[in-house]
Amino acid sequence: MDALMTRLGELYEKLDAALPAIEGNPCRGCLGCCSLSHVVMHRISLMELTYMGRKIDSARLEQFKAYILRKKDEKGDPLFTVCPLYDGEKGRCSEYLVRPTSCRLFGHYFLEGTSVPDECIFKDRGTWFRAGRYFTLIPFAKEFRALNRGFRSVMPYTQKTITEQMEYADGFVPESPLTDEEFPDPVDMALHLQLLGRRDEAYRLFADHEGEVAYYYFYYANLCDEMERYEEAVKLFRKAVLIRDDDSLFHFRLALDLVILGKKEEALEEFGKVVTLNGENAMAYGYLGYLHLERHEVKEAVPFLEKALSLDPSQNFFRFRLGLAYLGLGKGREAEEELLKVQHFEPVKDDVKYLLEEIGRIKNESSQES
Repeated sequence: MDALMTRLGELYEKLDAALPAIEGNPCRGCLGCCSLSHVVMHRISLMELTYMGRKIDSARLEQFKAYILRKKDEKGDPLFTVCPLYDGEKGRCSEYLVRPTSCRLFGHYFLEGTSVPDECIFKDRGTWFRAGRYFTLIPFAKEFRALNRGFRSVMPYTQKTITEQMEYADGFVPESPLTDEEFPDPVDMALHLQLLGRRDEAYRLFADHEGEVAYYYFYYANLCDEMERYEEAVKLFRKAVLIRDDDSLFHFRLALDLVILGKKEEALEEFGKVVTLNGENAMAYGYLGYLHLERHEVKEAVPFLEKALSLDPSQNFFRFRLGLAYLGLGKGREAEEELLKVQHFEPVKDDVKYLLEEIGRIKNESSQES
């Protein structure tokens, strides 16, 4: 992770050097590049937020996240209409050196469909482009995407980060007006169609343009997962792994599909590879514990489940199974502690209630005998 963050910092420096600079502070207070009144052309990735999190206060980072996700208050109004990192007194970004790619590009490149205030000093200097050309036009765009892909392989995998992945993306905004002819790369076009819900068309496009790189097979497999074509997805994930055996995300997704197909022995092997490559993948540790329980290997399951919960305490399904594992080992006190934590977790609520009652009954019987 440290090496990847260093490479991102170096990429920022290269990007800044490649873009024409204006001496002094060109901001005229129009807020076109840092308010919700204008469309951000490039979504800000988890990788960039992680980089920022190493440089700025965590509370300010959470405010920035709320801003870029357009989060609203109870009345339905945006929590922030102006970027919380904007310094109104100085008329500039307060975290300029760690600002994300989107902010670095604004003024130099404008996505068609966005609006730029007439008073913006950059309005007649920037290059306008269609979103489908993003990766062929924007400086270092492909290098940035490669870094982002690498980040997804080493990032911590928890319930929170998996949810956040659905909110952040490393490409252009899908809301922009696009036509099917705008994507020079077939994979980008297929991803665009998939994003629009046109899965059958995306599937045919993937099938007609067999690639040679690992991410062709990975994205193709993702689509098959969405279409519940799990047997096909497994074959495609295996091809991705064959090309890039060092990518934990490929192994992780393959393992998940193997679980769905009931191929638990193979899944156990793949999850083992995941945690070897990425020791921060809480989900993989949890599944290793779950699969060992399925094999009635209770003692072996416990350390994996404990590790999963140390990385991600919110994983209630795995906490429930840890409680079961403790019961299997005769550790009633430890089991009770874990089960009490999930007694209101709806999917297992009834099972937990029964188990806690049984533990209470056994404790009462033991106290009466003594």
